[in-house]
Amino acid sequence: MPKDTWANARLNEAAWKVTVLDRKTSRELRARNHFAIKRLQSPSTKLWFGKYRGQTVEAIQHKDPSYLQWLSKQNVSDSDWKLQTLVAYLKRLT
Repeated sequence: MPKDTWANARLNEAAWKVTVLDRKTSRELRARNHFAIKRLQSPSTKLWFGKYRGQTVEAIQHKDPSYLQWLSKQNVSDSDWKLQTLVAYLKRLT
């Protein structure tokens, strides 16, 4: 096999492996994101900020429902997807 043909075959093989890994990684990321979103849209979600940090949405709903109503009306930065997901969930609750 000439050197050029061998080199091209190796390049094609490497490109194929990268494509396969890229597809696998994309699927895994989509699955992780789906799981993370589902976790954030649950009464058992714990807040990671504010005066109720560490408490579940369900507990806050019993203690101080007005806080969740207030939170559901907040404008959230596009870069904070976790908070956007939580706020969207709270809008459906209230």
